[in-house]
Amino acid sequence: MMRKYLFREIITKKSKRLFYIRFLTQLSALLSTGMNLKNSLDILRQQYKGRFQSEISALLEQISQGHLLSDAMKVQKFYPKMLEGVVEAGENTGQLVTVLERISIFYKKEFEKNEKIKNAMIYPVVLICIIPIVVAFLLTFVLPTFMQLFAQAEELLPLPTLFLINFATWIENQGKYVFIIFIVIYIIYRILTWRGKGKYFRDFIKLQSLFGKIRRENFLIQFSSGLALLLEYGVPILNAMDILERGIENLYLRKKIGAIKRKLEKGSELWKATENENIFPLTFVSMLRVGEESGKIPRLLKGIFFYYEGEVERKVNQIIKLIEPAMILLLAIVVGFVVLAVAIPMFDLVNIISY
Repeated sequence: MMRKYLFREIITKKSKRLFYIRFLTQLSALLSTGMNLKNSLDILRQQYKGRFQSEISALLEQISQGHLLSDAMKVQKFYPKMLEGVVEAGENTGQLVTVLERISIFYKKEFEKNEKIKNAMIYPVVLICIIPIVVAFLLTFVLPTFMQLFAQAEELLPLPTLFLINFATWIENQGKYVFIIFIVIYIIYRILTWRGKGKYFRDFIKLQSLFGKIRRENFLIQFSSGLALLLEYGVPILNAMDILERGIENLYLRKKIGAIKRKLEKGSELWKATENENIFPLTFVSMLRVGEESGKIPRLLKGIFFYYEGEVERKVNQIIKLIEPAMILLLAIVVGFVVLAVAIPMFDLVNIISY
């Protein structure tokens, strides 16, 4: 049940992100023609079904009552905090159409980047899943065919074959218990890391894992691009940090943003506030300092975004190039070991019988 729930959650998040991109792009296009917000929402409402249609209908109802778009979004609690903040800034500056275009591009780039990383990992994950399936197939359907023959000539069997027979017997007798233990451990892990200190520790470990550096740099991309967008449209720095903090899913990183916000509230400069936080590398802090001293923070943040975007793409491709041959080699070793463990005694028995 938990697995089904988690899968549903992932699909829902992806669907919502795609909805934000499509909805914001369409809304900005309609508003740019001179159509008013109410009529634009009414047209868009008819193009969606289910939950998304209900959300647009709720927006339309709030707009009909005289509320601003940003206020209507806040009431529904369906839209990201960053979107609410940027739309409010666009309304205050009279640049709502431009803001909607920019934020839709922002979400589109973020979605494409995340999908690229996920798609790059599909091949290694498939190979990792194939290895135990291949082993299970060989042990279940291939090895039993030769078990009786091998058992009659146990003294002739080499060590690899004996190991394989003992392992297959152990899996047959104890495998179900091992599977149950893994399921129990996984359920306990999910419960302990669902929230609070457990989630904080899990999110911290994620940043130290094999792909930890990519996750950290992906956060720098999200932080720099989001902050640049918010500051560019006049959102105050403290409000921008608050929006970013609530939009970060990783609890460890969220607390780091909260610590930076508290330093800013005490009058610290942005680059100084990030300097002692270990999630921001020296290069990032130095570029941020230059931007702050020159009064061009949004522009420098965009530069930081493009720099780390290229770094993440390069590192993902690099890791995939290393993982793919390693997984293929591991698969070849496992399958080769099983085949040799079966083939060697067969050849030996054939030679003995022939003599």
